[in-house]
Amino acid sequence: MDWKEFDTETTEDLVQYIKWKNQPEYTEAAKNAFTAFCFRYRGDLIKKCEIICSRWKYDIDVAIELANRTFYRFWLKPNYDDNKRKTAKNFDEGVLLYLYGIANKELINIYRETNDPSPYTGEEDIVWEFPENLEDFKPERKKELEERREVIEMALGRLSPKHKPIYLTYLFNGVKDKNLPQHLLIKLRDELGLGQGTIRYYNNEAKTRINDYLKIWEKAKK
Repeated sequence: MDWKEFDTETTEDLVQYIKWKNQPEYTEAAKNAFTAFCFRYRGDLIKKCEIICSRWKYDIDVAIELANRTFYRFWLKPNYDDNKRKTAKNFDEGVLLYLYGIANKELINIYRETNDPSPYTGEEDIVWEFPENLEDFKPERKKELEERREVIEMALGRLSPKHKPIYLTYLFNGVKDKNLPQHLLIKLRDELGLGQGTIRYYNNEAKTRINDYLKIWEKAKK
């Protein structure tokens, strides 16, 4: 199957195929539909990206990067809902305006990355078990984690199996005052089958439970 076979499909059908990307029988079709989708909207999207980038004093290279990032975000979350369009005259125009909205948000991300570089490398992964080797941490942090390992494991053992990887992933990948990188949040949602709100709730619940256990542990040490 070639992506050109999807070139005559309606945009509505292309979007539907893309939404089925996680279904094994539609994976290849979704990829080809997405390619056709990108070719269909690439020209209009790049023109829009050039306009909004020029306002921020960015050149054509940034505009092209912005367009690519916009398509990538749509691939990850093809959540366009035609029932919510207000000013668009039809489905195609509604999708285009939806892409423009993504581009505006991504441009803000580009600005932040330029002026406040991300501390993440892109290689961060879900932490399923408490690491045995803590040599990468500073001595003080390493000692603290080693001392608290048993208490943390005990507290997490009293919660659901999904609490553990969520808490440990935040604990070992998180950077103060920074959200986890988007690729890692997406992986958590996909692997655990949870929404972002639920993941935050589970993480806070785990932290509360662990803090309670640590308070008891600290008192017992005295």
